[in-house]
Amino acid sequence: MRKKINSIDKKIISLLAKRFQTTRNIGQSKQKIGLPIVDIPREEEMKQLRKHLANKYHIDIHIIESIFQEVIEQSKQDMLQHIYR
Repeated sequence: MRKKINSIDKKIISLLAKRFQTTRNIGQSKQKIGLPIVDIPREEEMKQLRKHLANKYHIDIHIIESIFQEVIEQSKQDMLQHIYR
């Protein structure tokens, strides 16, 4: 069972790395065309999707929102660091 948890954790970390790389690329693209980093309508759309997925997989929405709040905040900071280096 521990090996299975370790494997799942590795996958989560790998997916987070891919997500951060993708948000860096999005940030660079937004900068090139003059769009703001923050996209409130998109964030709200994703929040609704997370609620749907939390319900689908029977996970407390508060846990999902807490996790993604941190991921999104770090993504924004990461984008800004890579844009303004």
